[in-house]
Amino acid sequence: MLERKFDRDEVLQVVNDLQGDKAPGPDGFTMAFFQKYWSMLEDDIMGFFEEVHTYCKFERSLNASFIALIPKKQNATNIRDFRPISLIGSVYKLLSKVLANRLKRVLDHIISESQNSFIGGRKILDSVLIANECLDSRLKSRLPGIICKLDIEKAYDHVHWGSLLYLLQRMGFGVKWCQWIEACISSVQFSVLVNGSPEGFFSGSKGIRQGDPLSPLLFILIMAGIESDVEESGDLAQLSYIRMVLSCFEAITGLRVNMAKSEMVPVGEVGNIAMLADSLDCWVGSFPLAYLGMPLGASYKAVLVWDPIIEKMEKRLAGRWRTPYNRGPHGCGVWKGIMLGWNEYFQHIEFVVGLGDRIRFWQDKWCGDRALMDRFPTLYACSSHREVTIASVLLRLTAGGPCEWNVSFGRDFNDWEIDLMVEFFQLLASNTPNNAGLDGLRWKGSKDGMFASRSFYHVLNDKSGLPFPWKGIWAAKAPPRVSFFIWTAAWGRILTCDNLMRRGYTMVNRCCLCCSNGETVDHLLLHCPVSHVLWSFLFRSFHVSWVRPRSVKDLLFGWRNWLGKHHSDVWNLAPLCLMWIIWMERNSRTFEDMLCSTDQLLEKFATSLFSWSRVWGFSTASSVADFVVSLNTVSVSPFIL
Repeated sequence: MLERKFDRDEVLQVVNDLQGDKAPGPDGFTMAFFQKYWSMLEDDIMGFFEEVHTYCKFERSLNASFIALIPKKQNATNIRDFRPISLIGSVYKLLSKVLANRLKRVLDHIISESQNSFIGGRKILDSVLIANECLDSRLKSRLPGIICKLDIEKAYDHVHWGSLLYLLQRMGFGVKWCQWIEACISSVQFSVLVNGSPEGFFSGSKGIRQGDPLSPLLFILIMAGIESDVEESGDLAQLSYIRMVLSCFEAITGLRVNMAKSEMVPVGEVGNIAMLADSLDCWVGSFPLAYLGMPLGASYKAVLVWDPIIEKMEKRLAGRWRTPYNRGPHGCGVWKGIMLGWNEYFQHIEFVVGLGDRIRFWQDKWCGDRALMDRFPTLYACSSHREVTIASVLLRLTAGGPCEWNVSFGRDFNDWEIDLMVEFFQLLASNTPNNAGLDGLRWKGSKDGMFASRSFYHVLNDKSGLPFPWKGIWAAKAPPRVSFFIWTAAWGRILTCDNLMRRGYTMVNRCCLCCSNGETVDHLLLHCPVSHVLWSFLFRSFHVSWVRPRSVKDLLFGWRNWLGKHHSDVWNLAPLCLMWIIWMERNSRTFEDMLCSTDQLLEKFATSLFSWSRVWGFSTASSVADFVVSLNTVSVSPFIL
């Protein structure tokens, strides 16, 4: 699969996928050039790919690169404060991207599950979540431990080519593939841009380029080597052994751990943490620990945790994202997202006219819910000055005297337009400003006129007709990931078969629990025969009669605190717990081909509900059996959802 011939569809797909307006390399061509003139360039490009496939090499001039130094921080002065980004040639970029696409298809089978970045089907955020789960589990066990955060110094720049090629051979990559990779990494010529101009070319002897589509994937393969060394070590507690492994890894691959930026963080009570840190020549850190841009070991409900993120967003919004224009398909994603809600926001603001020098007379909605240009299109078309402000057409004849409107038109009006003119000036007369104070905006969604995201949420929520049952989700004391799942399910957004098919996936829409109906959110969690058995057990446990609701949202609307103080807390947890158990069973059957019987699912539900209730003090039962019995002793009048 990796060494097959390059076909036209494969190359054309890469041409179309690459962004056309990226900075060009030494050849000066952007991808937009290839996208527009592909019909003329196709034969030459495919000839290049055939040459690479046959001879495993290409002209060195095609692999020339400009090096642009990008500062890592503000006011950078030292060369170490800059990140070298390679601007590679367009033809080589096509080859590199095609090879990268092929390599991505096999990485999932040769890279361990602990590596989540740049691997198809994995997300880098999973690493943060897993690390937090491991840390939380360790803290709950009350066993001391340490976390070592190691920083690789100039990672891409120091990779030894020989070790990379040897590693590819050991992993089972073919001879032709290794020759392709060798040609890509060893034929590079660099030229540093000084004040935007190149200053000669020089060759490299090691390292891979930042900016090359292949580089992240090749670096993952290199790092797989040290991971296997650590996993095969006899005793991970022997830090001296880890230090030896790191030294050997540096000697072989060229990748050196920068101990000045590495840190060791104690988990629990570790008395000799300073001595352990000295053995690795790193420094002692503390929680929260920055990991992949997220705070590890922090309370995510604390406001201080999010202050640095908010500060970064404010800086970016005040700088590079300040432009008021949406630049089409290649514009800023954040700004495009903001613009999507602008029309909804603009409908709920009104202008407060003061001096009138900042409010447009015709275009802004300052005298009612509609702009004058929309309310009087005929008069607007005849207007002599369409971009005037209110202040420029509102004249005060004497100091302290009354104001008069001076709106000019390009022609005289016909008899049948007189009534329209009268209506126009009557409207102006009833909305004449007092010329006091500055112009401003007022938010109609709150009494004080000040905008708040809470009031905007209520405006959007009221528009949808039914309020969202957020209290039934977030007020229940369920684990955060469960609450988030239920919130997503209530919106109908969890990745059931029907939602996946809407996203373009081709599959058979079948519920894996009953194997007889299509899988939708409401069917899976409520209406499936297997789910119905579980819900019936839940209501029998509380001596409650029920009628299945239409949707998950309706179910959460109908849930009530009917059972007294402690039993109401358990009652509020029950639907979240049951839907979570159903979802876990669905995933187990879909991805692991493992299924549980109905009795086993009921046991899992009772155990999970008991565990959650014990954590929050909702139950004093000493066992799951006692917990279930305590629910059965509750006597209430039946009701219908």
